[in-house]
Amino acid sequence: MKDDFLEDEPIKYIEERRLVTTLISLKAPRFAYFRSAYFCFFIILVTFAYWKNFLGLADQMAVSQDRLLQHSEYWRMFTATLIHSNTGHLLSNLPLLFIFGTFLYAYFGVWLFPVLSFVLAGFVNLFTVLAYPSTSFLLGASGMVYLVGGLWLGLYWNIQRQYNHFQRSVRVFGVTLILFFPTSFEPQVSYRAHFYGLIAGVILGFIYFYKKKDYIRSFERYKVQYVEELPVFH
Repeated sequence: MKDDFLEDEPIKYIEERRLVTTLISLKAPRFAYFRSAYFCFFIILVTFAYWKNFLGLADQMAVSQDRLLQHSEYWRMFTATLIHSNTGHLLSNLPLLFIFGTFLYAYFGVWLFPVLSFVLAGFVNLFTVLAYPSTSFLLGASGMVYLVGGLWLGLYWNIQRQYNHFQRSVRVFGVTLILFFPTSFEPQVSYRAHFYGLIAGVILGFIYFYKKKDYIRSFERYKVQYVEELPVFH
């Protein structure tokens, strides 16, 4: 007699879609490296001109609360990003600016980097000097460096959905600790500008993603596979 109890249940398969490609996992075009390098080279040229006091501009480029509010010299918000006090100061900012600038230009275009990043870095300078004594001067691209770094991390967290929220958060937190958390504290360094720049960058990353979400997600590609459906026991 046939024992129905021993008959095998038919195997059922379900479709499983796994995200394998996003916009920022594509290979960056080579020209992006050159465009980012051009901007860094421009900073080098302006810094050298500042050191040599070319056309007497050295006194017109660093930013302070007094020069902004009392003398209405608003251009200083932006020119301060382009100048550095010495070679060490310059070299401490250029590598990360070049790396993050390349990524942002490659995947999101010239308006995000350097145009919007540079403009917002000016406002980071503004809010920074408002918290300092009125005659304290600020100069250097570190505010912009932290801004573009935060911008990239904010975009990464939203785009790389092949990882869950916890995995993305761990990656972002790890990169932040390694690249942006100071290992020593020096009185002449504006850590406030770093903090403001990083926070502004992350916020901009979230805003930009949600504004361009449909376009960004149009680059997503999925791998479809069929897996055995697990039995449900009641």
